[in-house]
Amino acid sequence: MKKQIRPAVKAYLIRGAFYLVLLLGVSVIPFALAQRNVTNRGAAKPTSSLPVVPQFGSGCLGARLLVAPSPPRAPQTVLYDQYDNAGVNATLSDTFTDFHTYNSDLADDFVVPAGQTWNVQSIDADGVYFNGPGPAIDWNVFFYADNAGFPGAQVYSATHQPVQEGGSTFTLNLATPAVLTAGTYWVEIQANMTYGTQGQWGWTNRTVTSYNAAVWRNPGGSLGSCRAWGRRGATCGIDASAPDQVYRLNGTMVSAQLGNISTRAFVQTGDNVMIGGFIVQGTAPKRVIIRAIGPELTQYGVPNPMADPTLELHDGTGALIASNDNWQQTIIGGIITANQVVAIQSSGHAPGDPRESAIIAELPPGNYTAIVRGVNNTTGVGLVEVYDLD
Repeated sequence: MKKQIRPAVKAYLIRGAFYLVLLLGVSVIPFALAQRNVTNRGAAKPTSSLPVVPQFGSGCLGARLLVAPSPPRAPQTVLYDQYDNAGVNATLSDTFTDFHTYNSDLADDFVVPAGQTWNVQSIDADGVYFNGPGPAIDWNVFFYADNAGFPGAQVYSATHQPVQEGGSTFTLNLATPAVLTAGTYWVEIQANMTYGTQGQWGWTNRTVTSYNAAVWRNPGGSLGSCRAWGRRGATCGIDASAPDQVYRLNGTMVSAQLGNISTRAFVQTGDNVMIGGFIVQGTAPKRVIIRAIGPELTQYGVPNPMADPTLELHDGTGALIASNDNWQQTIIGGIITANQVVAIQSSGHAPGDPRESAIIAELPPGNYTAIVRGVNNTTGVGLVEVYDLD
Protein backbone atom coordinates (compact mmCIF):
# COMPACT_ATOMS: atom_id res chain seq x y z
CA MET A 1 0.00 0.00 0.00
CA LYS A 2 1.41 3.33 -1.12
CA LYS A 3 2.20 5.87 1.51
CA GLN A 4 0.48 9.24 0.91
CA ILE A 5 2.48 12.49 1.12
CA ARG A 6 0.90 15.05 3.35
CA PRO A 7 -0.35 18.19 1.55
CA ALA A 8 1.92 20.54 3.50
CA VAL A 9 5.02 18.58 2.68
CA LYS A 10 3.97 18.35 -0.96
CA ALA A 11 3.56 22.10 -1.24
CA TYR A 12 6.94 22.65 0.35
CA LEU A 13 8.66 20.36 -2.22
CA ILE A 14 6.96 22.05 -5.18
CA ARG A 15 7.98 25.48 -3.93
CA GLY A 16 11.62 24.31 -3.46
CA ALA A 17 11.76 22.90 -6.97
CA PHE A 18 10.48 26.21 -8.37
CA TYR A 19 13.25 28.15 -6.58
CA LEU A 20 15.87 25.71 -7.92
CA VAL A 21 14.64 26.18 -11.50
CA LEU A 22 14.66 29.96 -11.01
CA LEU A 23 18.26 29.89 -9.75
CA LEU A 24 19.37 27.77 -12.68
CA GLY A 25 17.72 30.18 -15.09
CA VAL A 26 19.50 33.15 -13.56
CA SER A 27 22.83 31.31 -13.81
CA VAL A 28 22.37 30.20 -17.41
CA ILE A 29 21.57 33.67 -18.76
CA PRO A 30 24.97 35.32 -17.96
CA PHE A 31 26.83 32.15 -19.04
CA ALA A 32 25.07 32.30 -22.43
CA LEU A 33 25.89 35.99 -22.71
CA ALA A 34 29.55 35.26 -21.91
CA GLN A 35 29.66 32.57 -24.58
CA ARG A 36 28.25 35.01 -27.13
CA ASN A 37 30.88 37.59 -26.24
CA VAL A 38 33.74 35.07 -26.63
CA THR A 39 32.46 34.10 -30.06
CA ASN A 40 32.30 37.73 -31.13
CA ARG A 41 35.88 38.39 -29.99
CA GLY A 42 37.14 35.37 -31.95
CA ALA A 43 35.48 36.64 -35.12
CA ALA A 44 37.40 39.89 -34.78
CA LYS A 45 40.84 38.23 -34.90
CA PRO A 46 43.08 39.56 -37.69
CA THR A 47 43.36 36.14 -39.33
CA SER A 48 39.66 36.29 -40.24
CA SER A 49 40.01 39.63 -42.03
CA LEU A 50 43.13 39.00 -44.13
CA PRO A 51 43.11 40.55 -47.61
CA VAL A 52 41.91 38.20 -50.32
CA VAL A 53 44.93 39.03 -52.49
CA PRO A 54 48.53 40.14 -51.73
CA GLN A 55 49.16 43.77 -50.80
CA PHE A 56 51.92 46.34 -51.54
CA GLY A 57 53.30 46.30 -48.02
CA SER A 58 52.94 45.34 -44.41
CA GLY A 59 51.22 48.46 -43.17
CA CYS A 60 52.61 50.19 -40.10
CA LEU A 61 54.70 47.85 -37.97
CA GLY A 62 55.02 50.43 -35.23
CA ALA A 63 58.17 51.80 -33.64
CA ARG A 64 60.76 49.11 -32.93
CA LEU A 65 64.40 48.71 -32.03
CA LEU A 66 66.42 47.65 -35.09
CA VAL A 67 69.03 45.09 -34.01
CA ALA A 68 71.88 44.77 -36.51
CA PRO A 69 73.10 41.22 -37.10
CA SER A 70 76.42 40.02 -35.71
CA PRO A 71 79.50 40.48 -37.92
CA PRO A 72 80.04 37.65 -40.41
CA ARG A 73 82.53 34.91 -39.66
CA ALA A 74 86.08 35.28 -40.99
CA PRO A 75 87.26 35.41 -43.68
CA GLN A 76 84.09 37.32 -44.57
CA THR A 77 83.86 40.99 -43.66
CA VAL A 78 81.13 43.60 -44.08
CA LEU A 79 81.51 44.95 -47.62
CA TYR A 80 78.57 47.36 -47.60
CA ASP A 81 76.28 48.36 -44.75
CA GLN A 82 73.00 50.25 -44.60
CA TYR A 83 71.49 48.21 -41.79
CA ASP A 84 70.12 51.25 -39.97
CA ASN A 85 67.40 53.91 -39.92
CA ALA A 86 64.55 51.43 -40.27
CA GLY A 87 61.11 52.79 -41.12
CA VAL A 88 57.81 51.42 -39.83
CA ASN A 89 56.76 49.64 -43.04
CA ALA A 90 58.05 46.77 -45.17
CA THR A 91 57.53 46.43 -48.93
CA LEU A 92 56.54 43.34 -50.89
CA SER A 93 59.35 41.51 -52.72
CA ASP A 94 57.85 38.09 -53.44
CA THR A 95 56.78 35.54 -56.00
CA PHE A 96 53.54 33.62 -55.38
CA THR A 97 52.60 30.12 -56.47
CA ASP A 98 48.92 31.05 -56.32
CA PHE A 99 48.90 34.73 -57.44
CA HIS A 100 51.45 34.99 -60.25
CA THR A 101 50.37 38.43 -61.44
CA TYR A 102 51.16 39.82 -57.98
CA ASN A 103 54.84 38.81 -58.19
CA SER A 104 56.97 41.82 -57.31
CA ASP A 105 60.62 42.86 -57.39
CA LEU A 106 62.36 45.29 -55.02
CA ALA A 107 65.99 46.38 -55.48
CA ASP A 108 68.41 48.84 -53.90
CA ASP A 109 71.75 50.10 -55.20
CA PHE A 110 75.30 50.27 -53.86
CA VAL A 111 78.77 51.07 -55.19
CA VAL A 112 81.92 48.93 -55.36
CA PRO A 113 84.74 51.50 -55.08
CA ALA A 114 87.41 51.94 -57.74
CA GLY A 115 90.29 49.54 -57.38
CA GLN A 116 88.24 46.87 -55.57
CA THR A 117 86.63 43.57 -56.46
CA TRP A 118 83.99 42.14 -54.11
CA ASN A 119 83.14 38.47 -53.62
CA VAL A 120 79.66 38.76 -52.07
CA GLN A 121 79.05 35.59 -50.06
CA SER A 122 76.10 36.48 -47.83
CA ILE A 123 73.37 39.09 -47.54
CA ASP A 124 71.54 40.25 -44.40
CA ALA A 125 68.14 41.82 -45.03
CA ASP A 126 65.72 43.12 -42.41
CA GLY A 127 62.14 42.06 -43.04
CA VAL A 128 58.87 40.64 -41.77
CA TYR A 129 56.15 38.15 -42.67
CA PHE A 130 52.66 39.67 -42.84
CA ASN A 131 49.15 38.62 -43.88
CA GLY A 132 50.22 35.12 -42.89
CA PRO A 133 52.73 33.28 -40.71
CA GLY A 134 55.40 32.36 -43.28
CA PRO A 135 57.94 30.89 -43.66
CA ALA A 136 58.80 31.34 -47.33
CA ILE A 137 59.37 28.27 -49.50
CA ASP A 138 62.83 29.55 -50.46
CA TRP A 139 64.54 32.69 -51.74
CA ASN A 140 66.04 34.39 -54.81
CA VAL A 141 68.98 36.80 -55.03
CA PHE A 142 69.76 38.89 -58.11
CA PHE A 143 72.43 41.49 -58.86
CA TYR A 144 72.04 43.96 -61.72
CA ALA A 145 74.48 46.36 -63.33
CA ASP A 146 73.39 49.99 -63.13
CA ASN A 147 71.72 51.58 -66.16
CA ALA A 148 71.20 55.32 -65.76
CA GLY A 149 70.13 55.03 -62.13
CA PHE A 150 67.99 51.88 -62.51
CA PRO A 151 68.70 48.14 -62.67
CA GLY A 152 70.12 47.14 -66.04
CA ALA A 153 71.56 43.82 -67.17
CA GLN A 154 71.39 41.01 -64.65
CA VAL A 155 74.96 39.99 -63.71
CA TYR A 156 74.22 37.36 -61.04
CA SER A 157 71.35 35.03 -60.19
CA ALA A 158 70.88 32.54 -57.34
CA THR A 159 67.36 31.11 -57.09
CA HIS A 160 65.65 28.80 -54.58
CA GLN A 161 68.14 29.50 -51.81
CA PRO A 162 67.67 28.66 -48.11
CA VAL A 163 67.60 31.40 -45.49
CA GLN A 164 68.64 31.73 -41.85
CA GLU A 165 66.32 33.76 -39.61
CA GLY A 166 67.41 35.61 -36.50
CA GLY A 167 64.80 38.00 -35.17
CA SER A 168 63.89 40.25 -38.09
CA THR A 169 67.16 39.47 -39.94
CA PHE A 170 67.00 37.15 -42.93
CA THR A 171 70.47 35.93 -43.98
CA LEU A 172 71.08 34.36 -47.38
CA ASN A 173 74.38 32.51 -47.82
CA LEU A 174 75.40 32.26 -51.48
CA ALA A 175 76.89 28.90 -52.49
CA THR A 176 78.55 30.65 -55.43
CA PRO A 177 79.79 34.16 -54.56
CA ALA A 178 78.74 37.14 -56.67
CA VAL A 179 82.00 38.58 -58.04
CA LEU A 180 81.60 42.32 -58.63
CA THR A 181 84.27 44.65 -59.96
CA ALA A 182 84.23 48.42 -59.40
CA GLY A 183 80.96 50.11 -60.33
CA THR A 184 77.33 50.68 -59.32
CA TYR A 185 75.04 47.67 -58.83
CA TRP A 186 71.54 46.81 -57.63
CA VAL A 187 70.69 43.91 -55.32
CA GLU A 188 67.28 42.21 -55.14
CA ILE A 189 66.14 39.82 -52.40
CA GLN A 190 62.90 37.99 -53.14
CA ALA A 191 60.86 35.40 -51.19
CA ASN A 192 59.05 32.55 -52.96
CA MET A 193 55.70 31.97 -51.21
CA THR A 194 52.18 30.57 -51.38
CA TYR A 195 49.94 33.43 -50.30
CA GLY A 196 46.98 31.29 -49.26
CA THR A 197 48.95 29.44 -46.57
CA GLN A 198 52.11 31.47 -45.93
CA GLY A 199 51.15 35.08 -46.55
CA GLN A 200 53.76 37.61 -47.68
CA TRP A 201 57.27 38.77 -46.88
CA GLY A 202 58.27 42.42 -46.85
CA TRP A 203 61.72 44.03 -46.96
CA THR A 204 62.02 46.74 -44.28
CA ASN A 205 62.02 50.28 -45.65
CA ARG A 206 64.77 52.72 -44.65
CA THR A 207 64.25 56.41 -43.93
CA VAL A 208 67.69 57.48 -45.21
CA THR A 209 68.62 57.21 -48.90
CA SER A 210 72.09 56.03 -49.96
CA TYR A 211 72.93 56.64 -53.62
CA ASN A 212 69.64 56.16 -55.56
CA ALA A 213 66.33 55.46 -53.84
CA ALA A 214 65.06 51.87 -54.00
CA VAL A 215 63.08 50.73 -57.04
CA TRP A 216 60.09 48.39 -57.31
CA ARG A 217 58.00 46.72 -59.99
CA ASN A 218 54.98 44.45 -60.40
CA PRO A 219 55.33 43.06 -63.95
CA GLY A 220 51.94 41.31 -63.84
CA GLY A 221 50.16 44.59 -63.12
CA SER A 222 47.65 43.30 -60.54
CA LEU A 223 48.84 45.72 -57.86
CA GLY A 224 48.06 48.64 -60.16
CA SER A 225 51.40 50.46 -60.09
CA CYS A 226 54.86 50.30 -61.70
CA ARG A 227 54.82 47.36 -64.10
CA ALA A 228 58.39 48.48 -64.96
CA TRP A 229 61.09 49.61 -62.53
CA GLY A 230 60.12 52.85 -60.78
CA ARG A 231 61.17 54.65 -57.60
CA ARG A 232 59.31 52.77 -54.89
CA GLY A 233 58.35 55.85 -52.92
CA ALA A 234 58.27 58.73 -55.39
CA THR A 235 56.86 56.92 -58.45
CA CYS A 236 55.11 53.78 -57.23
CA GLY A 237 53.59 55.53 -54.20
CA ILE A 238 54.80 52.99 -51.61
CA ASP A 239 55.95 54.61 -48.34
CA ALA A 240 57.62 57.71 -49.76
CA SER A 241 58.78 58.72 -46.27
CA ALA A 242 61.23 55.78 -46.21
CA PRO A 243 62.62 55.50 -49.75
CA ASP A 244 65.45 52.95 -49.28
CA GLN A 245 65.89 49.41 -47.88
CA VAL A 246 67.67 47.94 -44.84
CA TYR A 247 70.38 45.41 -45.72
CA ARG A 248 74.07 44.50 -45.56
CA LEU A 249 76.48 42.74 -47.95
CA ASN A 250 79.21 40.44 -46.62
CA GLY A 251 82.12 38.64 -48.25
CA THR A 252 85.75 39.12 -49.17
CA MET A 253 87.46 41.94 -51.01
CA VAL A 254 90.52 42.05 -53.21
CA SER A 255 92.21 45.00 -54.84
CA ALA A 256 91.27 45.09 -58.49
CA GLN A 257 94.82 44.71 -59.65
CA LEU A 258 96.33 42.71 -62.43
CA GLY A 259 97.88 39.51 -61.17
CA ASN A 260 101.32 38.60 -62.43
CA ILE A 261 100.84 36.33 -65.46
CA SER A 262 103.34 33.89 -66.96
CA THR A 263 102.72 31.50 -69.86
CA ARG A 264 105.24 29.19 -71.54
CA ALA A 265 104.68 27.54 -74.90
CA PHE A 266 106.43 26.34 -78.04
CA VAL A 267 106.36 29.29 -80.43
CA GLN A 268 105.94 28.43 -84.08
CA THR A 269 105.12 30.58 -87.10
CA GLY A 270 102.01 31.94 -88.82
CA ASP A 271 98.91 31.33 -86.73
CA ASN A 272 100.88 29.22 -84.25
CA VAL A 273 102.72 32.04 -82.51
CA MET A 274 102.27 32.46 -78.73
CA ILE A 275 99.35 34.63 -77.67
CA GLY A 276 98.77 35.73 -74.07
CA GLY A 277 95.60 37.61 -73.15
CA PHE A 278 95.04 39.65 -69.97
CA ILE A 279 92.49 42.06 -68.53
CA VAL A 280 93.01 45.30 -66.64
CA GLN A 281 90.05 45.76 -64.28
CA GLY A 282 88.83 48.70 -62.24
CA THR A 283 88.35 52.29 -63.32
CA ALA A 284 91.91 53.63 -63.23
CA PRO A 285 94.84 53.01 -65.62
CA LYS A 286 97.42 50.44 -64.56
CA ARG A 287 101.16 50.45 -65.18
CA VAL A 288 102.50 47.08 -66.30
CA ILE A 289 105.58 45.53 -67.87
CA ILE A 290 105.16 42.85 -70.54
CA ARG A 291 108.13 40.58 -71.32
CA ALA A 292 108.99 38.02 -74.02
CA ILE A 293 111.66 35.64 -72.67
CA GLY A 294 113.70 33.02 -74.58
CA PRO A 295 117.50 32.72 -74.19
CA GLU A 296 117.55 32.87 -70.39
CA LEU A 297 115.34 29.76 -70.20
CA THR A 298 118.48 27.74 -70.90
CA GLN A 299 119.70 28.19 -67.33
CA TYR A 300 116.50 26.54 -66.09
CA GLY A 301 117.03 23.46 -68.22
CA VAL A 302 114.30 24.28 -70.75
CA PRO A 303 115.17 22.56 -74.06
CA ASN A 304 115.07 24.40 -77.38
CA PRO A 305 114.50 27.94 -76.06
CA MET A 306 113.63 30.67 -78.53
CA ALA A 307 116.82 32.51 -79.52
CA ASP A 308 115.43 35.95 -80.29
CA PRO A 309 111.77 36.63 -79.33
CA THR A 310 109.86 39.74 -80.42
CA LEU A 311 106.85 41.22 -78.63
CA GLU A 312 103.67 42.94 -79.79
CA LEU A 313 100.90 44.47 -77.63
CA HIS A 314 97.35 44.75 -79.02
CA ASP A 315 94.29 46.38 -77.44
CA GLY A 316 90.76 45.02 -77.23
CA THR A 317 89.99 46.00 -80.82
CA GLY A 318 93.02 44.10 -82.10
CA ALA A 319 94.98 47.26 -82.93
CA LEU A 320 98.75 47.18 -82.45
CA ILE A 321 99.61 49.72 -79.73
CA ALA A 322 103.26 48.83 -78.89
CA SER A 323 106.10 46.51 -79.97
CA ASN A 324 109.68 45.65 -79.07
CA ASP A 325 112.62 43.57 -80.30
CA ASN A 326 115.50 43.57 -77.81
CA TRP A 327 114.51 45.43 -74.65
CA GLN A 328 117.59 47.68 -74.66
CA GLN A 329 116.37 49.29 -77.88
CA THR A 330 113.02 51.06 -77.47
CA ILE A 331 110.71 51.17 -80.48
CA ILE A 332 108.84 54.49 -80.42
CA GLY A 333 105.27 54.30 -81.69
CA GLY A 334 101.69 53.80 -80.55
CA ILE A 335 101.53 54.32 -76.79
CA ILE A 336 105.36 54.29 -76.49
CA THR A 337 106.51 57.90 -76.73
CA ALA A 338 109.91 57.85 -74.97
CA ASN A 339 112.92 55.63 -74.39
CA GLN A 340 112.08 52.90 -71.86
CA VAL A 341 115.44 51.30 -71.11
CA VAL A 342 116.00 53.06 -67.77
CA ALA A 343 112.39 52.45 -66.71
CA ILE A 344 112.71 48.74 -67.50
CA GLN A 345 115.95 48.51 -65.53
CA SER A 346 114.37 50.33 -62.59
CA SER A 347 111.28 48.12 -62.58
CA GLY A 348 113.08 45.12 -61.15
CA HIS A 349 111.84 43.01 -64.07
CA ALA A 350 114.46 43.68 -66.73
CA PRO A 351 115.04 40.56 -68.91
CA GLY A 352 118.26 38.69 -68.33
CA ASP A 353 119.36 38.65 -72.00
CA PRO A 354 119.54 41.67 -74.34
CA ARG A 355 117.85 39.67 -77.12
CA GLU A 356 114.68 39.36 -75.06
CA SER A 357 111.90 41.96 -75.34
CA ALA A 358 109.98 44.15 -72.90
CA ILE A 359 107.40 46.94 -72.95
CA ILE A 360 106.23 49.19 -70.12
CA ALA A 361 102.73 50.54 -70.64
CA GLU A 362 100.14 52.59 -68.75
CA LEU A 363 96.96 50.74 -69.72
CA PRO A 364 93.37 51.84 -69.11
CA PRO A 365 90.88 49.15 -68.07
CA GLY A 366 90.19 46.71 -70.88
CA ASN A 367 91.30 43.56 -72.68
CA TYR A 368 94.81 43.19 -74.09
CA THR A 369 96.78 40.62 -76.04
CA ALA A 370 100.54 40.02 -76.06
CA ILE A 371 101.95 38.16 -79.10
CA VAL A 372 105.40 36.54 -79.15
CA ARG A 373 107.14 35.65 -82.42
CA GLY A 374 110.64 34.60 -83.35
CA VAL A 375 112.85 36.93 -85.42
CA ASN A 376 112.93 35.74 -89.06
CA ASN A 377 110.25 33.13 -88.26
CA THR A 378 112.47 31.15 -85.93
CA THR A 379 110.80 28.76 -83.51
CA GLY A 380 111.41 27.58 -79.98
CA VAL A 381 110.08 27.62 -76.43
CA GLY A 382 109.20 31.10 -75.23
CA LEU A 383 107.73 32.72 -72.16
CA VAL A 384 105.33 35.68 -72.09
CA GLU A 385 104.89 37.50 -68.76
CA VAL A 386 102.91 40.45 -67.46
CA TYR A 387 103.81 42.13 -64.15
CA ASP A 388 101.81 44.74 -62.26
CA LEU A 389 104.08 47.71 -61.45
CA ASP A 390 101.56 49.66 -59.33
